[in-house]
Amino acid sequence: HQVGSAAEIERGKVLYKANECAACHKIAGQGCEEGVSLDQIGKKRSFKFICQHLKDPDDHVSKNKEAFGGDPVNLMPALNLSENEIKLIAKYLQ
Repeated sequence: HQVGSAAEIERGKVLYKANECAACHKIAGQGCEEGVSLDQIGKKRSFKFICQHLKDPDDHVSKNKEAFGGDPVNLMPALNLSENEIKLIAKYLQ
């Protein structure tokens, strides 16, 4: 579990919004229900798991089908984020 500073968490939140994650995901009633709800995702998934998913969603789903209900289909686009951006978003989601 990676705990970010208040500044890192805020930067992750800005990146979450800038990358339009809420177009498919919902947090605290804000966003879309098409994708998985991200409420409490940090309690369900490890920091490493979240980072791997943000880095390459297609590869991550194909390697972790059981974690995604056995469904090998990934609908999340690759966001082409830097390593730092991935970590900041993951810290926000944690």
